Amino acid sequence: MNLTASCLICQQKDSVSVWPQDWNKYAGGANLQAVWPGMDPAKRDVIHGYATGAYLCVPCNDRGAEDEDE
Repeated sequence: MNLTASCLICQQKDSVSVWPQDWNKYAGGANLQAVWPGMDPAKRDVIHGYATGAYLCVPCNDRGAEDEDE
């Protein structure tokens, strides 16, 4: 199944494909990293964003981190 999340800042849409049985584990309360331990963290962010509606794409997230450093 494909999960898509939209960035809260720039509206960029990012997607990731997951197996339905893995999604069901996560939706049932399993830890994101436990279900997808080898997945790139940016892709796990898409899954979390899909589930919660709160998502920042990599460029917007990186800009926020740069602002904190200043």
